[in-house]
Amino acid sequence: MRVHCIFMAFLLLTLLTFSACAEITIDLSKQQDGGNQIVLFKVSPGGTVTPEAAAAVQEQLDHCFEQSDALKRYARVLGRGGETVIFEQGMLYACDRFISMLLVRDGQQADGSNGSLPRSLCIHPETAQPIQLMDLFVSPDDARARLSEMIEQDIIPTLSDYLEFSDLLPVPENCFYLDADGLTIYYDDQHYRTLSGSCGAVSFAWYEIEDLIRPDGPAGGMIDAAPDAAALRADISEGFFGSQFPVHLGDRLGDVLNAYPELNDPDFTRDTKVYQFETAALRGFSVEIPKYAFTKDMDTPVSAIRSSRISFHGLKTGWSGKEEIVTLLGEPESQIVYDEQMAEDMMTVPGISLIYRIGKTILEVHLDEEQLLDALILRSELPE
Repeated sequence: MRVHCIFMAFLLLTLLTFSACAEITIDLSKQQDGGNQIVLFKVSPGGTVTPEAAAAVQEQLDHCFEQSDALKRYARVLGRGGETVIFEQGMLYACDRFISMLLVRDGQQADGSNGSLPRSLCIHPETAQPIQLMDLFVSPDDARARLSEMIEQDIIPTLSDYLEFSDLLPVPENCFYLDADGLTIYYDDQHYRTLSGSCGAVSFAWYEIEDLIRPDGPAGGMIDAAPDAAALRADISEGFFGSQFPVHLGDRLGDVLNAYPELNDPDFTRDTKVYQFETAALRGFSVEIPKYAFTKDMDTPVSAIRSSRISFHGLKTGWSGKEEIVTLLGEPESQIVYDEQMAEDMMTVPGISLIYRIGKTILEVHLDEEQLLDALILRSELPE
């Protein structure tokens, strides 16, 4: 899951340390300041990074919040130790190529209005120089065209009819977040607001845009690692998609929806109710419960988890072919053929599914008619 470090007012005191390959360290801690919960970001030198370079990074972090009047309500620099104090919620990811930070304030803004305000900062970990969105790509024009096409074809059709999302294009370039899984672009809430009232975002996995990425650029080292059959089987046997979406088969639906708000009303397959999520990084992920369960929906255990957009230990939707899948997983236990009617009933595309039993989990590897991976589905049992 892309949300590596989220801080909300209800979280307990926590201390996390991110290291950029021993070059720089950013400590994050939760503290109580009067009646407010605050998050402290403090930069420290390490490895070959000098105290002067670390101070430059700290200055960039401070400037990110001080540059906007709207952010001064919940961001200030303390005299003790040079920490930057941030109220509300934030995310941070650090590696040897970049430090990326996102800050979102939901609720009352500096001008007294209610809304959702996102701000971001992306800098080089050694020089503290700003990184712009288009610095990631070989050709900015090609990148803008591809991202716009994906938003128009893959994202807008999935959004709820109740959302005002008419201004998703052109793609904004002033607020974005990078992490191990991909790129997330944030909108102000006048252009895209989710059902939960927060500013909306769109997310692109690295594998979806890897042909656009500059090999020598800030994101050049983020391409997926080699296939790992052992790690793949280990996660599947646990009934989940690893850190990308840490929900397990058997989890209570109410707990899942408390953690990940719904994108829209549930959809239906022939046998199940299907729930999608508004979190941008979870585009393509959904959970299912039986349509006719004997318990209330919120108390019903998750019976299936699917993803139509994932890079998972060497399996990539839209890229991996049948031969590659069989090499990684072995021959399937059985196959299911989906004609057009069955595919419509099961919310998928015509093709075939390769069925594997790994531990107590049934893995359904669904291929489209071109024999490319369309979706991975984890099931507690096969539909009848």
